[in-house]
Amino acid sequence: MNFLCVVLIITTFTFEVESVSKSKNGLLRGLKKKKDQSVIDPSAGAIAAANSAVSTYTCPSNDVLQGKYDEWTNAAWTEIGEPNVAHHRMANLDMFRFLVTKRNKKINKAYAKMFLKNPDVYLWSGMASLASSKVGHTMDLVRNIWKIQETVNQIACLGFDWCASLWEWVQNKVIGAFGLPTAEEMWVMLRKGNYMIFEDIYWSWIAYDRGEFDDLICVLQKDIHSSTDAQSKAKTIEGWKQIKRGQDNGNNFEEIFEGNLKLLWHEQHSAQTWFYNELKQKIGNLAEHIEDLRTYDGDALPWVVPDLIEKPVEKALKELANAFGDIAAELFASPIKGGKNIFESCHSTGHSANVADWTHRWNWITGVGGCTDAPMGPTWKTRLQTKKAEVMQDMRTCLSTGFSI
Repeated sequence: MNFLCVVLIITTFTFEVESVSKSKNGLLRGLKKKKDQSVIDPSAGAIAAANSAVSTYTCPSNDVLQGKYDEWTNAAWTEIGEPNVAHHRMANLDMFRFLVTKRNKKINKAYAKMFLKNPDVYLWSGMASLASSKVGHTMDLVRNIWKIQETVNQIACLGFDWCASLWEWVQNKVIGAFGLPTAEEMWVMLRKGNYMIFEDIYWSWIAYDRGEFDDLICVLQKDIHSSTDAQSKAKTIEGWKQIKRGQDNGNNFEEIFEGNLKLLWHEQHSAQTWFYNELKQKIGNLAEHIEDLRTYDGDALPWVVPDLIEKPVEKALKELANAFGDIAAELFASPIKGGKNIFESCHSTGHSANVADWTHRWNWITGVGGCTDAPMGPTWKTRLQTKKAEVMQDMRTCLSTGFSI
């Protein structure tokens, strides 16, 4: 769900020089920016610069670039055991839930493997493994709801015709009362997000790792791989250029970290919008009622039925509410060790914080907007700087277990 889960941005100032005095004042204003400020949204100037940056490399034809892009994307799907790009999509896999969770582990491993190839540079991949592992854990919690449903159905379908209506009543007592997403809606959100982020970004790490940086930039500039919008395209291009500059400059950590976080900006602002927006209100309700759900103690059935049916169904009702509380706790938890969940980190929003809200999510990731207590991005940065050995061990663990957290 997410990370499982990141973008810091530099600002380029452009000036129209009307006088020496104005130019000097503008420069001084720029210099007053905090040197250690980790999260600044890029200006229009930065976006324009990313799109129009001059390079001595001449891009090959679109046909050549398409061939390279196909090669990289094939390599990405081969990494998780799906070499045939024409058949990799998951449109019909909802009925095979074990395959979805199996794929999640493969994606977690792919991110971890990429990070371990160059842990001083491939920082996004490490965080992605953590966030994707958290998605996998949340998937397991959602699957528990279907186990509860199976229990209810086994009890209620002993020759009676009220099986469907009984489970509907159980769901409505929890989902309907609190305005929550259904288990199916949660599953689709997690499945789509995990799959689409891998599809959208992992191929580019393969291209960069193979030393094909110039062609990677050309593929992005010429929309061989289409970004969701011009702003995301610009940020992605500038992020890769910043990573390359940092690596060429002796693995400059600050430069590399900033570039990796630009890639995460695209992931969070554009890629995750594909699935988060559909459930924004319901995810907000889940956050608001998390404690109510985790402490819910059941309710009486509206029918007079034998204890053989009543007691197990009442138990199922309690377990369903508690399961949604556990899902919420996992969904809103930080994938980074030492990080606080969104409620504890973001004092300005508290339990009104909503991971499906772009602003709330980005503030939590970057440590702005009142999110000052162990937010994700700064906590990840500190771990990379002070506990790199532990991070690498987490990734090696993922290669054997499928989970980095």
